[in-house]
Amino acid sequence: MDRQEVLFKEIYMNIAITNSHKILIGAALILYIIGLYIGALYIGTFGIIVQIIILGSAIKILERSKKRGAVASVDIIFIIILLCTFILVRAGSAWKKYNDNKINYNIRKEFEKKIAETITPTPSPTPSPLPRNLQTALLKDMTSPSISGSITHIDSDLGIIENVPHYRIDYFEAGKYIKGKYMGYSRIVALVQGEGMTGSPPSTYIFITLDYKKYIVVDNTIKSGLIKDKIEKVEEVESDLPDIIALDGTFALYKREIQVEEDESNIVPTGSENNKYRLRDMYYASLGYKYLSTQNSFLKMYSIPPQTTGGLDHIVTDMTKKLQEQTQDLKDTSGVVVQDSTGLSYSYSLSRLSNIQANPSYTLYRRSSFSSLFLSIKKEEIPTDKDLYIVYDSAVPTNCAYDPETYIVSNISANQLVSIGTTPDGIELFTFRDTNNSLYTLQYKSKPGQIYSNGSGYSKIWSDAKQETVKHPTMEEYLLKNPLILFKDPWNRWVLLGEFEYALQGGCGKPVIYLYPEKSQNITVSFLHPMQFETDIPTYHENWTVNARPDGMLTDLQPQYTDCKAIDYAKKGSEYAAKACKENRYPYLYWSGNTIGATYPRSIAAGWYVKKEEIYSFMEGKLVEIGLNQKERNDMMEYWIPQMQSKNAPYYKISFLTTKEMNKLIPMNIQPDPRSVLRVFLDFLPLSEKPSEPILPQSFSPFVRDGFTVVEWGGLKR
Repeated sequence: MDRQEVLFKEIYMNIAITNSHKILIGAALILYIIGLYIGALYIGTFGIIVQIIILGSAIKILERSKKRGAVASVDIIFIIILLCTFILVRAGSAWKKYNDNKINYNIRKEFEKKIAETITPTPSPTPSPLPRNLQTALLKDMTSPSISGSITHIDSDLGIIENVPHYRIDYFEAGKYIKGKYMGYSRIVALVQGEGMTGSPPSTYIFITLDYKKYIVVDNTIKSGLIKDKIEKVEEVESDLPDIIALDGTFALYKREIQVEEDESNIVPTGSENNKYRLRDMYYASLGYKYLSTQNSFLKMYSIPPQTTGGLDHIVTDMTKKLQEQTQDLKDTSGVVVQDSTGLSYSYSLSRLSNIQANPSYTLYRRSSFSSLFLSIKKEEIPTDKDLYIVYDSAVPTNCAYDPETYIVSNISANQLVSIGTTPDGIELFTFRDTNNSLYTLQYKSKPGQIYSNGSGYSKIWSDAKQETVKHPTMEEYLLKNPLILFKDPWNRWVLLGEFEYALQGGCGKPVIYLYPEKSQNITVSFLHPMQFETDIPTYHENWTVNARPDGMLTDLQPQYTDCKAIDYAKKGSEYAAKACKENRYPYLYWSGNTIGATYPRSIAAGWYVKKEEIYSFMEGKLVEIGLNQKERNDMMEYWIPQMQSKNAPYYKISFLTTKEMNKLIPMNIQPDPRSVLRVFLDFLPLSEKPSEPILPQSFSPFVRDGFTVVEWGGLKR
């Protein structure tokens, strides 16, 4: 037998495997497979450690088999090489992920640094919706103005704000300081028109200057786009229009928005023409605003009538003539316009001083209740044995966009009311003696349910108390508690509050925003009104700052604010978010919730009556006509058609809000400025039968995608 034959026989004998050896080898292979699976699931330090432990165990088992002469042909070195290779691959993946996150972090920090360099001491890429510090004053102590003069338009470009081609910047002088540290300085108000997209109110900047060469920023909000060489410093200068005006020890006004109006005349723009707004300085009484006494203060105050906050058209459209007549008793709201000696004015909301003091930072936290700051009263604050609802807030409310104002009731006498107790801060509360008062019917009709049957009301409604959909109460059941309460405000007016237990579920339903730049670039998206989010993916932190590709794929540049584990992936519309959040690759920006400052037009006159079985073909055709592409249509219909059909109604009234209406309802600021914007919002109402009266159909202008394009779709949950 030659040497080769001897060697072959020796190898052959060494690989004889007993049953116990087979078990050991099988266990090693199973452990190795588990190691591969664990390594695939977990990329990072934890995955590497687990991989080492499991594969190390597999090696030990194989080594024992080799010592028994069972696997002479299997080299342990080979297994170790596989292990090391695998660990290196895992380590490389972990390093790449770390490096990608670091790059994104550096991009965001560089962006914030660029914004900071424009002037702001505490950088933020977009305007903050609320003040950093409160300026508070007691109305009776405001006896003389610190500024005088009038509002005049400045025809030239002062060069304080970066002049973006698609914007129009109008500057106004709004008086001069006549006392104090900055006596002799002029106040400048800048309106950046088009910053919130076409159709939106302008962004506002306020400065003071002595020589029109250097300027002091006196806004108490953080802004971007300022020309650094023009700015001397940022300072919160005391204002005759402070953030909080305490009316007495119980009530106060909190500041909201500067008052502007559409400008029909052609004021000479310093940028390209876009929206046309100017500061409103006219006499408010000519617009139907009622003058309110101001305790000898130099400030002028006017109540805001219903038509400027949406009015009651959304309720009375489908109601009887009797209810239309009843609305004549609701001619005013709790909103107030406050005007200083120059004519500059802001809207303010009436609230309880205790509510404001409970929110010292004057911040609406994400997912918090608006009622914590607004004019609201909780059941536990009312010392009565009467059966009450859990909370009272704005009466006759509306969906989607939440206006904090409620209504003032006129033509009412004290003998029509009965006292039900006094709150800890001294507000005596009343209800109507007669439950047949038509205001009860108005409040009842303002809380829509799930399916509407002509003449017989709704079948189901959302209950905040039970956190579920419940049977819609009959009018008799609704009145078993007190759905309305009243009290007198500092002007001796009767303020109406309504129950907020039967809430308007979810506000707006799943609006999504697609961003299509011409090339990959960083984009910032923010809302110009404060928001209350029900869902936001990725997390909205003062804004969304993302890197967008031309195909619409987004990378969140603020990933540290999004907790992937906190996202409810089982929730309708959020199923995609698990993978998207893990990879930090999003197909769109997704949000739902409410915005403050506008009123949703709950009844839209035009539209269509559509059979349940024809909804799909109808939606496909109309969304093509509106301008959505195939993917956008599929996404929208995938979400909304099941939502609509779940109401199980034979007919639906379907209408759409489009870009112009949405820009006024929920204005956004997108940087850089998009060239093409399409916003579409679905409004539908389930019907038990087709109405006999015909409905006027809507028409849509053609949408052309040119350059950086933004598309948004959403709808109203019912």
